[in-house]
Amino acid sequence: MLTALLAYRINGFEAGQFVIFAQFNTMSDGATTDGTFSRYPVPMAQSGSLRFCFPLSDVWNDPGVARPLIVRFYLGHQEGSNRVVVVAQSKPLTYRTDRAP
Repeated sequence: MLTALLAYRINGFEAGQFVIFAQFNTMSDGATTDGTFSRYPVPMAQSGSLRFCFPLSDVWNDPGVARPLIVRFYLGHQEGSNRVVVVAQSKPLTYRTDRAP
């Protein structure tokens, strides 16, 4: 389990219009994935912190995911039912993969 405590401050906050998500590098240039993960946290206030838990098993067995694991956390603004625009991102974090999750 990857657990991150993420602090945030959102200019122009609108309740229910933002989501925080994680993406892992793949073997394809510029492509990322979240595997089978689907439980993204939604910030409930303009600023604060939240605990984000991502089961590594959701990406571990994907042969297209780059090793070592490199993950970034994103803040996205929901613009329509199927469109999220990234408005902020973390620095990349690298995790060794010589141990099973």
